[in-house]
Amino acid sequence: LEDRRRREEAARREKERLEREMEEAEMEEARQLLEQTRRKGKAGALVKDGDKLDRKALMQEALSERLKEAQELERKLARLAKNMDHLERARREEEAPLLQAAYQARLTDDQAFHEQQQQQQAEAHKLAWEVDIQEKRRLERMTK
Repeated sequence: LEDRRRREEAARREKERLEREMEEAEMEEARQLLEQTRRKGKAGALVKDGDKLDRKALMQEALSERLKEAQELERKLARLAKNMDHLERARREEEAPLLQAAYQARLTDDQAFHEQQQQQQAEAHKLAWEVDIQEKRRLERMTK
């Protein structure tokens, strides 16, 4: 009977010790969260120095702070994307006349090259025709 009572007492003390350790670990985690929040320069709105540390409140505050940071980052990215769109549109609008001028210059060069090639081909064709006519006349004289 006495042994059973001692074992129950030891088990109860062990259970209390484990609960205390878990509570201390949670409190330490809450303190660390509070310290991280203060290091960032954002003292806890829900928890002041004199108040008892509430792990859930600190976790909620840390979560809301992370959400705020994520939303701010998203807003910054949206502003940056909009700014880049404006810059790209401006670049395209500024570049359009230059591209048109380059296209016209290339078109003029291509036309000149085409005309030159046609002229050379016509001259080569006329020369070949004249050679063929001379050859025909020579063959006609030979057959007469």
